[in-house]
Amino acid sequence: RVFPNPTTDLLTIELPQTSSQILHCILYDLYGRKLMTQPLSQSSAQLNLQTLPSGVYLLEVEGFKSVKIVKE
Repeated sequence: RVFPNPTTDLLTIELPQTSSQILHCILYDLYGRKLMTQPLSQSSAQLNLQTLPSGVYLLEVEGFKSVKIVKE
């Protein structure tokens, strides 16, 4: 689960189960350029998107499907 979407600054990521391994979330722009990588060591984490311009991004979490993110 990823919320709020659309967002203005902070994006919360909740994973369905607690995993013993550290997963990574990767944020891409629509050109496929990697903008941010953050480890997820808990079942919930936040990404700070304040410095990014408004637009559409793709969030990928290892082992899960990619999600389109709208930043206002």
